[in-house]
Amino acid sequence: MLQTKEIDKILMECGFEIVISRDMTQDLNQEHAWYMPLVPSWNPFLQRFQFNWFGKLATCVLLYVFENLRIVPVGTYKVQSMLQVAAVACVEGGRTGTFTPMYIFAARKPRDSASLRQSRTV
Repeated sequence: MLQTKEIDKILMECGFEIVISRDMTQDLNQEHAWYMPLVPSWNPFLQRFQFNWFGKLATCVLLYVFENLRIVPVGTYKVQSMLQVAAVACVEGGRTGTFTPMYIFAARKPRDSASLRQSRTV
């Protein structure tokens, strides 16, 4: 994966003008970290309960049983297991600052290149 500074550099090297570039996880008005919904909790009334060891086990066992009873489609258990691994990786990436899902940029070609393109088509 590339760092956000590297993406900005590549955009400029390709001739784009960067209008905005920021990592919204760094905004000061954040009440909680972006990865907080994926952090385990022992409160059984929260969605985060499924990320503690007991919640993971219960979810996997139930999906395995439901899959064998044909209540849920085949493969649901494997998908849930994969998503649980991805959630752990996202939390770790968020805590260490090596992953951000909220990097936003807007870039445009400089206006002079647009006018050159129009003159070629006329």
